[in-house]
Amino acid sequence: MQANHTSRVYYSISELPRILAESNSELQLYILTGKSSFNDSPGRSCLNEMIFLTGAPFFFYTPSGLLPSKLDYDEFIYNYRDSLSDNSKRPILIAIGGGRIIDASKIICFYLNKNYNIRVQIIAIPTTAGSGSEATSFAVCWSNGTKYSINHPYLKPTDVILDCNLLARMPSEQVAISGLDTICQSIESYLNMNNTHVSDSYSLASLESSFELLPLIVSSPRADLISQMQYNSYISGMAINITKTSLPHAYSYHLTSNYNIPHGHAVGLCMANYLNEFSKLITACSPLTKPFEEKFERIISILSCNAKDVKRAWIEYMYRVNLAPFINDLITLQDLNSLKEQFDPLRLQNSPFNDKNHNMPEIYCRKSE
Repeated sequence: MQANHTSRVYYSISELPRILAESNSELQLYILTGKSSFNDSPGRSCLNEMIFLTGAPFFFYTPSGLLPSKLDYDEFIYNYRDSLSDNSKRPILIAIGGGRIIDASKIICFYLNKNYNIRVQIIAIPTTAGSGSEATSFAVCWSNGTKYSINHPYLKPTDVILDCNLLARMPSEQVAISGLDTICQSIESYLNMNNTHVSDSYSLASLESSFELLPLIVSSPRADLISQMQYNSYISGMAINITKTSLPHAYSYHLTSNYNIPHGHAVGLCMANYLNEFSKLITACSPLTKPFEEKFERIISILSCNAKDVKRAWIEYMYRVNLAPFINDLITLQDLNSLKEQFDPLRLQNSPFNDKNHNMPEIYCRKSE
């Protein structure tokens, strides 16, 4: 398998047997799923049927932790060390789930290559429309409450199946949380030190479509709209695969790991103040944000506001998708008083301004007392 590649994209889980048949090898399949979402999904019976058609031996694995970590690999190797030792069969990881499950497949892939020189292929079948992990060559990995990233071209899935039918029973709240992640990723990629013309085309297309679609899907899910949102998530992933995310994502991880605030919601809690700070720096003609003035104008046009009202517009948007916009609506006063703005420095440095060259004010959006 080539180390660097462009993923092949399909739009029905029924394509899986054909994808597997193209390997021209005897296969050993490992299917990674979530604890409950997959069991409740209409995709379970479809996937079982598709797997049986291949005639290949297969194993189901569900990671135990709430967050992707090296424990995913440790559990996996404990359960399947013997089957992996069969060199006559080619191992393939089929990750069917949200970003947490797809990231787990990448962690397993990374450590199998590192520790055993076993290169496995990943097929990603997302069951949410948000993380874009199916389009990236990196993964979030937690260790003792600290988030870090693993990154290598061979971690990018070779094949992606975007089947909107697998999202049909996704709860409205999860639709909003996942969709907000897509929107935040698109903004962060568009206002990014690593941006390119290619990443800009992906991020802007995703942002323009997702911002309009998400409130409609939350209030009244429709298959065609969900399909478009799933595609938007994928192309936002293609954008951040080039640029990586930036400051709002950097600060959001603390909220997820310490307060169990779902990832997309946590990023949304950081975006209002981030955009507001961007607006202030542009108004003040700061050299830090000077190259991004036209792009910021495009973003506030999408938000249908002017620069000085961008914070209010973001807060109102979060209300539209039924997510609390203020941190003090979600954690206790005691937790709020002890809140630390911990961050991932690798993501922070992708912003035009960061703690090294600018004193970022309090990032988490709080309701005034």
